[in-house]
Amino acid sequence: MDEIEIKYNSKWSINTQSDDELNKLAHDIFDGKVYTDRHCLNIDEISSRFIPLNSLKSSKSPKTLSEKRDELLYEIMEKDIDDKYFDDFIGNIGLIYSYINQASPISFNKGPVFYECKFLTKEDTSKLFSFIKNFSEIK
Repeated sequence: MDEIEIKYNSKWSINTQSDDELNKLAHDIFDGKVYTDRHCLNIDEISSRFIPLNSLKSSKSPKTLSEKRDELLYEIMEKDIDDKYFDDFIGNIGLIYSYINQASPISFNKGPVFYECKFLTKEDTSKLFSFIKNFSEIK
């Protein structure tokens, strides 16, 4: 893997969680301390609640000659690699979440708005829901 691929692999990766971390998160979700994308009714609501999703892959138009040059070099050398890792990243998202106590003081349609969010991989999400199911069976 060359330097550019390493850069984008680390930029567009989701860290896997330990079973202990997933168990704690499951407990917090079960106790109502965590808001997830599963609380949302549709895709538009997800992006309204989790603001960082709106700028994951935003494209700003370059203003200066230097920015234009950098954008051109990016298009030539890195865009395909960036897109590949971005697509893999998006395809690997299993859950988007944030803790309720981190919600913005601003709400939207009577629901929380978050300026930070976290992601779980699909594999970790599957484990998480197993933990949640176990909690609901116990209680």
